[in-house]
Amino acid sequence: MQPELTRTAFTFAAVHRRRDALRVTAVALHQRAGRVYLGLDSGVLEEHRITAAAAPGGAEDAASASTGPGLHPGVAAPAPAQAMRLRLQAEKHLFRGAVAALAIALGAARVAAMSDDGQVLLCTLESFHLAPVPGARGATAIAADPSGRFPAQLAVAVRASKGRSRVGVYDVVPGSATTSGHGALQRHQVPVEATVLQMAWVGASIILAIPGGYAVMRPPPAGHSGTPQQRPQQPQQQQWQVVVLADHLTAAPLLGGIPCESPPQ
Repeated sequence: MQPELTRTAFTFAAVHRRRDALRVTAVALHQRAGRVYLGLDSGVLEEHRITAAAAPGGAEDAASASTGPGLHPGVAAPAPAQAMRLRLQAEKHLFRGAVAALAIALGAARVAAMSDDGQVLLCTLESFHLAPVPGARGATAIAADPSGRFPAQLAVAVRASKGRSRVGVYDVVPGSATTSGHGALQRHQVPVEATVLQMAWVGASIILAIPGGYAVMRPPPAGHSGTPQQRPQQPQQQQWQVVVLADHLTAAPLLGGIPCESPPQ
C-alpha cells in the first residue's frame, strides 16, 4: 500500500523579531531592491534590507531532511530555502496613529502609506521625503499597480458616506512633489455603492473587496484622452494568478496578483 502523500502549499520562517514592544501593522515588499518596508503601531515607517543568514545545521541536516519520514521513496524532498533576515536601514515617523497599509509605487520610487484614521502619504524611497495625496482624507484602502509601468498608478478608496465609497486612481509623481506640493495627480474617480475593505491590482483592473463579495473596476489607461481616435494596439493576452485571503464572514482582502504568460493555443 502506497503511503499517503501530503503537500504543504507554504513554508513559513521567521525573518524578523522585534526587540521592543512595538507591533508591525503593515508590510510591503520591494522585490527589485531587496527591501521590506514595515509600518508600526507607533506611526513609524521602517526600511529593512533583506540579507542572507547562515542556516543552522549545515549539509548533514539538509541530507537528513531529504530522506526524512513521511516522504515517498520516489519523491524528492524540496530544496531547503535559504534563511533570510532583515537589517534596519532607515526609519521615518509618519503618523500619530498606526500605519494601517503600505503599497510600493515602483515606477515612481515611492511607498504609499495609510494611517488607521484614513490619512495617505507618499514617501520617496531615496530621501523619505513626504507628500500628501489630494482628496484621500478618510481612506479605507490603498493599492499600487505592481507592474512597474510608468506612470506609476495608485488606487485609493475613500469613505464617502455610510455604506458608500469612491475610488480614485492617481498617477504618482516621481522624485519631488508637484508645484502644489502633492505627490500624485488624480485622473479617474468611480463611486462605489459599498464600503471598500481592501483592493488589489490584477492586470489593468482593480479588484475591490466589499462586504459580501467582490467588485471589479477597470480604469482607463494612463494618458487616455477620452477621444475616439485611433484605437490602441491590443496588448498580448495574459492570465493572472490571484492570491486571496478569505474571511469566513464577509469578504476578504486580496493580497496581490502575479502575471504569467498564456499557454500556447
